[in-house]
Amino acid sequence: WNVNDIDFFEDEYKLDIIGINAAGDETVLFQNVDEFIFDLSPIKSNQYPRIKLNYYTKDSISRSSPQIEYWRVLYKEKPEAVLNTDNLFVFNADTLFQGDQLMVNTVADNITDSDMDSMLVKFTIVDKQNNEVNRFMRAAPLPGQGRIPLTFEYPTDGLVGIYEFRMEINPAMDQPEQFAFNNLGVRRFEVFGDRLNPLLDVTFDGVRIMDGDIVAPNALISVIAKDENTFLFMQDPETFELALRQLPDGQAETIDLSSDAITFYPADTTGENVARLEYQPDLKTGEYELIVQAKDVSGNFSGDQAYTVRFKVVEESMVSNVLNYPNPFSTSTEFVFTLTGYKVPEVFTIRIMTLSGKVVKEITKEELGDLRIGLNRSNYKWDGRDEYGSKLANGVYLYKVFTSDDNQESFDHFANNDIDAFFKKGFGKLVILR
Repeated sequence: WNVNDIDFFEDEYKLDIIGINAAGDETVLFQNVDEFIFDLSPIKSNQYPRIKLNYYTKDSISRSSPQIEYWRVLYKEKPEAVLNTDNLFVFNADTLFQGDQLMVNTVADNITDSDMDSMLVKFTIVDKQNNEVNRFMRAAPLPGQGRIPLTFEYPTDGLVGIYEFRMEINPAMDQPEQFAFNNLGVRRFEVFGDRLNPLLDVTFDGVRIMDGDIVAPNALISVIAKDENTFLFMQDPETFELALRQLPDGQAETIDLSSDAITFYPADTTGENVARLEYQPDLKTGEYELIVQAKDVSGNFSGDQAYTVRFKVVEESMVSNVLNYPNPFSTSTEFVFTLTGYKVPEVFTIRIMTLSGKVVKEITKEELGDLRIGLNRSNYKWDGRDEYGSKLANGVYLYKVFTSDDNQESFDHFANNDIDAFFKKGFGKLVILR
């Protein structure tokens, strides 16, 4: 500050600096200030948010008081950050499915020329009971008249219901700035929980069996769980629960999912939400019950009751008598039989003969298609033609099955009282009726 036309013999003047608190009460902080450059920084702004300058002058002789030439308060402006949702605000959805990402994009502007350091940002998710989840992030420095992007992502795996999302820049005045009212943004959103059951599929060596079917002692049991949720992928072996019980009176024993007999394939996050568990036991001859349950990440079970299936194991390599169906037939017939043991026969041939013993057709294992341990229904359908493609005459024909393993030893006969009565010394009868 400064004055002009001072006569030091006649003139009197003084400058007082007065602080005014929030209640409007005045306190003289500095009296008779005669330095023309005076430092105000010791005055605490939170105690005296306003300042009054009081200038007094007197000339009782010439009546020519010195006049103020100027007074100026010079200061460095505090920065002012603004959460500028008017310029950019992306909230991916206010309705989300559990497991989806909550994503928010916006910007912060500095509307002054004063620079700010790295910007602290607080993100808060509040549930209906006012429980809070807080996350903090240090964004880039915010220069004067500058702008920085703000991005937040949060998985909703553990969220269900209605929530409030808050974003606050420079919380608790982490850096000095002018105002805080324009630093906060609030938005509500809802997360719908996953309530649908996953689908369960159980196969033995790639086949869905019926209760009581025969399987190999070392059959590969595949358990598949498929969930419609495309966000919460099943990637934990605990998705599955397996137990095995030996009938008739055995106790169900839980299968250790960390055992060497178990292989777990988690759901691929780039495709469908499908998890698979493979179990390859080595069982003794007997009857068993497999108990399977699966659940998705949200805890929904595949069913109110566990899936159960009974099956039989026969370690000895045997083959049952082979039935053809339909019988009689006019256009084609297929073959049904049962195999037991660990491996299918190396040789499996069906020879069809006239009643006099002349072989008119041989059907090989390769023609029958893929064979498996258990009940087989051949992919191959015989059309009643001989080796040369000629139609055989109507009538009764005999057929017999020949099998052998790797050592060229024949398979034993697997007794089946329901069908053995139709065979005599291993020969069956089929009838062509066109």
